[in-house]
Amino acid sequence: MAHPGDAMIPPQASLTTTRAIARWARETPDAVAVAEGDSVVSYRQLAAHTIGAIRRLTEAGATRGSIVAIECPTRYINLVLILACEAIGAAHASLWKGELTEDDELARRCDVLCLATAELVPRHGQTLLCPDEAFVAALAAEGDPAAELYRLDVEHPPQTIVRIARTSGTTGPIKNVAMTRRMVESIQAADAYILGQRALRHNFVSSYGLLVLTTYREASHALRHGATFVLAVQRTWVLELAEFRPCQTYLTVGDAARIAETARQRGWSPQACLLRLIGGAVPPSLLSTLTTHVASDVFSQYSMTESIMIAVMDDDDIGTPLPDVELRLVDEAGRDVATGEPGLLLVRSPRTCDGYLWDATLSAERFADGWFRSSDIAVMPGPGRVKVIGRVDDAINIGGLKVVPGLIEAQLRVIDGVTEAALVRVDSEAGVGEPHAVIERRDPREDQRLRDQLSLILRRHFGTALIHFIDAMPRAGLGKIDRAALPAIVRQSRPS
Repeated sequence: MAHPGDAMIPPQASLTTTRAIARWARETPDAVAVAEGDSVVSYRQLAAHTIGAIRRLTEAGATRGSIVAIECPTRYINLVLILACEAIGAAHASLWKGELTEDDELARRCDVLCLATAELVPRHGQTLLCPDEAFVAALAAEGDPAAELYRLDVEHPPQTIVRIARTSGTTGPIKNVAMTRRMVESIQAADAYILGQRALRHNFVSSYGLLVLTTYREASHALRHGATFVLAVQRTWVLELAEFRPCQTYLTVGDAARIAETARQRGWSPQACLLRLIGGAVPPSLLSTLTTHVASDVFSQYSMTESIMIAVMDDDDIGTPLPDVELRLVDEAGRDVATGEPGLLLVRSPRTCDGYLWDATLSAERFADGWFRSSDIAVMPGPGRVKVIGRVDDAINIGGLKVVPGLIEAQLRVIDGVTEAALVRVDSEAGVGEPHAVIERRDPREDQRLRDQLSLILRRHFGTALIHFIDAMPRAGLGKIDRAALPAIVRQSRPS
């Protein structure tokens, strides 16, 4: 069991994002709060636009405790609506286009719908607010906010729901998670603990929208410290890193692999930037390329929607849990496993939610006494160390033996030239389950060398395994390997 040590994460000063914006609007009103391309928004303007959005949401019926669904393709307006919700005390839920369907529980629970496309007709007594061109123009016309900064300088009780986060749905139906004010403040404290003094006033550069939970978290962190939130696009992302130094950013593992290869081919030098990786295991070769060609400081972190910011990973993809995180490994019956043995990962921290919204049955199955029972399988190679080796539904059955691919895949990834590896079972024509290794590699000319080295590892575990080389691994969600797509790749490719 891993448990909190003596060095706990110190709490942050009570300064919410909207209160911080009010402060900077008074103290540094002309400082750049948000930048997007050639457009910049000062802290005075951001405060004015947020106050204008508060008026419109209030007129639409939003109050403390309301739920506001936001589907807005304009990232800046999405940010302003989120900030307005937080000042009001309403919960915001940022959504992909078309995600809010009539049979979705969230659709029935929302009080205000901010939908740019208006494809969902309000049927449950909600108010519809369209953040269209007229809405944007009205915000742009907002004047000096000095007399109304009190609208931003507010606090709400710690159990107030700030954001409704949505799981990806890659392992079952989409689930709704309530992030309370207490959780949000703990996230900010954990961010400050991980980043340290080096990032207190770092700008945040993101090519992802505010629908992604990490973007929301890091944007809040930057604005709280009077820095600049840069809305970038991936084709100009590296240029933005150079322009807005010192800065921090993040990438999903899939995007990181693509950008790293481009950077390597073009011989780029690393930017003075703190780069986080999210969404899956990070091959050592990818970490090396990113450090050499993309960013000077690169690390990955282990997190999940239900329990945010669990561990910081090292070069071997072994994590050190944050000081306020408790971990347990249990078997299928819920008994603690022996040291060094794999088990189902349970986690508990101030950033662990209490359950899934509107699903008492699933909540009872997965949450108890503050613990969240995840679907991840992990091992603890030493005190205060954890390595995630797969998910329950990733396990493959080969000849009656259930194998968790993660540990074997980690051995394959360390081979020089391998950029990603995944194991999958595919039935032969005779209906016999066979192990296949799908290998993403950098240079097809090295296939023979890689095949020889890969075979040595695979033979130790399976006796034999078929190897398939591909140029790019299929990805889903936040850059995670799309394992459901692997059998089709195996069947279509010619094994080696």
